[in-house]
Amino acid sequence: MPHLTLEAMKARHGDALFLEFDGTRVMIDGGASGVYNSVVKDRLDQMQTASGGPGTIHLLIVSHIDDDHVKGLLDLTDELVEQQTDGDPERVRVRHAWHNSFSDMVLVPGGAVSPAGLETAGNAASSLLSAVNLDDSSLVAASVAQGRRFSNDLSTLSIPQNAHFGGDLSVVGDGTQPWTRNGLKLTLIGPGQEELKDLQDEWKKQLPKILKKEALAVADLATLDKSISNLASLVIIAQAGSKRVLLTGDARGDKVLDWLKKAEGDKPVYHFDIVKMPHHGSRRSNTDDFLQHVTADKYVFSGNGNHANPHPDTLKKLLLHQPHGNYELVFTYGPQEMQNQADFLATDFDNAINALVAAGAQVHFRPNTASSIVTTA
Repeated sequence: MPHLTLEAMKARHGDALFLEFDGTRVMIDGGASGVYNSVVKDRLDQMQTASGGPGTIHLLIVSHIDDDHVKGLLDLTDELVEQQTDGDPERVRVRHAWHNSFSDMVLVPGGAVSPAGLETAGNAASSLLSAVNLDDSSLVAASVAQGRRFSNDLSTLSIPQNAHFGGDLSVVGDGTQPWTRNGLKLTLIGPGQEELKDLQDEWKKQLPKILKKEALAVADLATLDKSISNLASLVIIAQAGSKRVLLTGDARGDKVLDWLKKAEGDKPVYHFDIVKMPHHGSRRSNTDDFLQHVTADKYVFSGNGNHANPHPDTLKKLLLHQPHGNYELVFTYGPQEMQNQADFLATDFDNAINALVAAGAQVHFRPNTASSIVTTA
């Protein structure tokens, strides 16, 4: 039987993932600024067919529109639009996309929030970020305009957006069926209507202030990141035969656990072959209840040490709740690379890793010469 694999690219502080099974390829997120040109572009070139034609991405997924997830995908679609305009061969073929544009998520009946207003807010935020050199910050306000551009690119390229959900938002609802192709099944378990309603309410509070100022203070941006950006992360169970992978985006662990209970019933443990750890291993997103009740043979951490992620406290909590140690931990960066980030907690990280190894866990770091690390379910 073919293997179900998850390839995590060297995506700086973001996510850029390829899920593959029996000829079906799904790309989830594209990493932060610079990731597309440095690693993703070459990976797409490797997907060329035997005849030398472009490879195929059967489904392109934006987990949510934080810059460290959407920027690389926007670089890809911008390039595809340019190639189409110039009549040049396309680098890759994209068949379908799941993407919740921020304007689609927050527009409410009656037009209380206009697309033009969202565009203004996004442009103002982006200008401020550029001025204060915060390009690496995963702040949702700076990604409003990016999300709208990405939707426009998909339209220009005639790539169906959310066709699986009837062309509407990628959101869990009554009658939502898994996406399937050649034995690979993707089941969206979150967000639901409740989370999008929370998103609408919070954004409506913030938008008048944004438009009035036509810029955001750095403190405002940080508040938006905490209160809005991760509410809308797509959380997906990928399955092929008996093998299962949990893709979490930047969703909070407690929300993921709630969605698992709704999708699969109340269980003491939800076990997967691979879990892509929420929010790059952040200690705030990887809650105790999540680490206690969601288990895996292999835990994948995508992050380069920026914002102290993967956070040592997450590793300590994992060992606390799963002390048997019969699992593997997979990291997209090694400790020496992570130490280049000023906020990386090197000593605490080393101590946490050593404790996990002593308990029996196996630890794998992406080799310095490689652009990705592949995990097989």
